[in-house]
Amino acid sequence: MFSTYLGGYAVNQATGIALDSLNRPYVVGHTASPDFPTTAGALTNRMIGTFSGFVSKFNSSGSALLYSTYHGGETVQFGANFGSGRIRVLPSGHFAVMDSSEAIPLVDPLTPQQSLGTYLSIFEPSGMALNLSTFLGGQQVEIIGTAMQTDNSGNIYVATQSHSATDFQPTPNAYQSSYGGGGADAVVVRVSGLTLTACTGTASVSNQTFTAAGGPGQLMLSSGLRCNWFAEAGQPFIQIASNSGSGLGTAIGSFILMPNPASRPRFAAISVVGRLIHIAQAGNSPAVPFTDVPLSDPYVNLIAEIKTRGITTGCGPATYCPAAATTRGQMAVFIIRALMGDSFAFPTVPFFTDVPSTHPYFKYIQKMQELAITKGCSTTTYCPDATVTRGQMAVFLIRAQFGDTFAPATTPDFDDVAASDPFRPYINKMRELGITTGCSMTSYCGNDPVTRGQMAVFLVRDFFSSW
Repeated sequence: MFSTYLGGYAVNQATGIALDSLNRPYVVGHTASPDFPTTAGALTNRMIGTFSGFVSKFNSSGSALLYSTYHGGETVQFGANFGSGRIRVLPSGHFAVMDSSEAIPLVDPLTPQQSLGTYLSIFEPSGMALNLSTFLGGQQVEIIGTAMQTDNSGNIYVATQSHSATDFQPTPNAYQSSYGGGGADAVVVRVSGLTLTACTGTASVSNQTFTAAGGPGQLMLSSGLRCNWFAEAGQPFIQIASNSGSGLGTAIGSFILMPNPASRPRFAAISVVGRLIHIAQAGNSPAVPFTDVPLSDPYVNLIAEIKTRGITTGCGPATYCPAAATTRGQMAVFIIRALMGDSFAFPTVPFFTDVPSTHPYFKYIQKMQELAITKGCSTTTYCPDATVTRGQMAVFLIRAQFGDTFAPATTPDFDDVAASDPFRPYINKMRELGITTGCSMTSYCGNDPVTRGQMAVFLVRDFFSSW
């Protein structure tokens, strides 16, 4: 889906990776590069010592760094056998980093600084401040932490090693309370009682569709907990004003959308108070994608994008039929082409009795089942000609992006989606991702059909809008 370099002119090594609830990658590692890329608002943009730790956060498409900082100094364990679990994103949006260093900024330290030791740092969601930063261990050289894990309550578990025979302090009733010897002992630490709260609320923009010229836009938001929120743009062509990137409570912020130099439209999102707000910008030489989709059509930029990407050829030689209902067969084609284009391997033995190998949508429906995006309309049938409802579409889109295991959405429910509705987790995730705002301010209309125009919106926001 994407592949990118990350680093400067000297040696760089990534040692851990994690995803947040929006599928954005966070990477931790070591660098010897004084020119390692950092971002505005980073904790530090200067390398300390021969090697330094780094923490970097990408947008969902891997096309931009949302946050990047040096962290820690003189991490001399470069090249050691690192564990894979050395960065974790907590349910609140804070992210925890474990590494070894001679020096880190200490915030509410649990143990004194060592000559070289395993540390744990918890970053605020914006990355611009530390909630906790501490060494773990005694006064001897503790070398390196091996792995870290979290639970659903936000507790943090660290596995490391200690050479400190006398001053590492096990807790009361520990399984092993004395140093075993032999050069180093394994150590397991749990850090709990942290006060880490997700900042959630409501947000919107004054305009979601812009001309190629771009221009100013407004962010209107309210944090329900009156907590400290921050806003970040998924692409550098959206520039959030310096006084609008963070705040407390209700606010009206501003941003500038830069002119689009390309002929095709472009798409991105702003993340704020646990929500995504999607923005579409026209290309500088817009053309009618189909004869029944004029430039005045509210879906024109999105339909043009899925045509350009080869996801649709329309419903006829020159038409798209934006008001027509989407069938389950058409939906399979849309989603699989959005995921992997038209060239892919697929099982050749039919999964469904009503989709033989001669069916025009056969390979797409087979791939949908292989990827566990669909289980069919029954245990043996797919119903390719049936209309897709908005509730079903929520399941298909979220499974295609996240599978069936994803962080629950923190956004409010729609009034017409009952707690017992099997589609509810997927619908709420759609709302959190900004893929839908519902059929009204308070309703989702899960039983309504999905039109081909709406399908274009869902596809672009789910797969091609960077956040």
